[in-house]
Amino acid sequence: MTVLDDEQPTEATPLILGRSSHPLASGRSLPPLAPAVNRIRHHGLQTADEDPAFFFSSSASLAEQVSFKMIVFLQLYLLTRTPAASEGKDVWEQWSKERASSLDAEDLERRVVHVWEEFLEVSRSTQEIEDCLWSSFPLEEGKSATVRVIDILKDPDVPPALISHRLVILSLLRTWTHGKAVIPAGSLSRRLVQKFDSVATPRVVHAVDVFLQLGYLALLSNYILNPPERPIITNRIPNFIGARESLLMIYTTASLLRPPSFLIGPYVLVACAFYLSLPSAPFPGDTSYSILLGALLLHVLALHLPRTPSPNFLVSPEVTLPLSTLLWYEFSRTLYPVVLFYLPATLLASFFLSVALADSIPHMTTATFAFMSPAPMEIRQAFFALWSALLLLILASTVLLVLFSASLLSASSRPASPWDRYSVAVGLRSRRIFAKAVAAYTNPYYFPPPFNLLHILFVHAPRLLVRLSGQKESVFLGHIEGVLWRLTTGILAFVVAGCWLWTASLPLTPFLGQ
Repeated sequence: MTVLDDEQPTEATPLILGRSSHPLASGRSLPPLAPAVNRIRHHGLQTADEDPAFFFSSSASLAEQVSFKMIVFLQLYLLTRTPAASEGKDVWEQWSKERASSLDAEDLERRVVHVWEEFLEVSRSTQEIEDCLWSSFPLEEGKSATVRVIDILKDPDVPPALISHRLVILSLLRTWTHGKAVIPAGSLSRRLVQKFDSVATPRVVHAVDVFLQLGYLALLSNYILNPPERPIITNRIPNFIGARESLLMIYTTASLLRPPSFLIGPYVLVACAFYLSLPSAPFPGDTSYSILLGALLLHVLALHLPRTPSPNFLVSPEVTLPLSTLLWYEFSRTLYPVVLFYLPATLLASFFLSVALADSIPHMTTATFAFMSPAPMEIRQAFFALWSALLLLILASTVLLVLFSASLLSASSRPASPWDRYSVAVGLRSRRIFAKAVAAYTNPYYFPPPFNLLHILFVHAPRLLVRLSGQKESVFLGHIEGVLWRLTTGILAFVVAGCWLWTASLPLTPFLGQ
């Protein structure tokens, strides 16, 4: 997913990149991005060349100044990559604008790479590289929305030379494995808290998220394999909502509160199956039970998709992510046009087949086809053959397109990077997915489902009420957030990290990429 807003940028758009709400890394005031971006847009790139102090701030370190300069150039680069709306019928003017945007994009990409390479001309510490990639700058003066270089690395239009830079990937891998470096606190108690929090690295927190999801899938499969028995005779409405059903509904509700994507589809199905069956529960033979079965199948199929949480990130990302990305994106890229091509004939054949088999399907509403007599056996066979032929055509076309796409992949047997073993395009997409995962799980307090319900109840809702009332946000809410995280996610992360270290110390254990 991109960090761009849903609305399309225009000439009046000051910035197009992801409005995140990450707090500033320090209490110092860093310069806002919008004035610098708008000044270059209105006066040209020569403004940055003519004024040597354009990107410098007395309150920022060298790494933060480089980060600010890179973000400004990257913002302008993404703006030039956005297709402009075609106005009028003057094709020469349209072509001229497109060519100018393309040249500006090439110039800005060179500038971004030059700024980064210039920063690396001398030896840099891990802390300086992290400061360059993770420093948060406000979009506008006095606003809470900020942007970091890591936020831009997730964008589909990020310059390939930047996302594929070896040092950028090494820094992301280190942050994923060991977390971000922190300055030791002054008091002993705070250092102990920092030590406890440092155990929950992004990789460990993601593992907690995965294990919670696997626990949810275990409960769902247990319900499907051992459903409650339907009562035969009863004088009152039975209550079959026990601890198992309650936990399933709590987890699905919490998962629906995550950022929306097509991957929440199975959770929507499970939530609908349970909530629409209240005060009872889905029984075998009911439509809601069939929905649960379909949701479980989708959950299992989605386990290895290139998204979080996923077992793909439990091992070395450069090993599993490129393969997962290749299979998913190549398959979806080829399946979608095939299904769309055969959709009219498939819908028509499915309708014919359903009409022909109306009297043979137990759940078919008889009133729908009451005006029709049962179809002859020859008609049923013909419509079934038509439907099967279309299904085979879809499968055959998909296989042919996948094979054709695979033949276009790079034929090099020794790629420059393990990320690019399935082509450079797949490698770039895999790196962006990994950057998105690192950014998501590096948040100071990440609450996976179902703990995000507690965060919304005790932290987010009070914080929202304080902001709406116009009062200053209390530091007490930050303390509540930290304590709540340590009592929920933090404890599980500590256990997982301990098991992780113990497993890594064993011989011949490839688990978790150690």
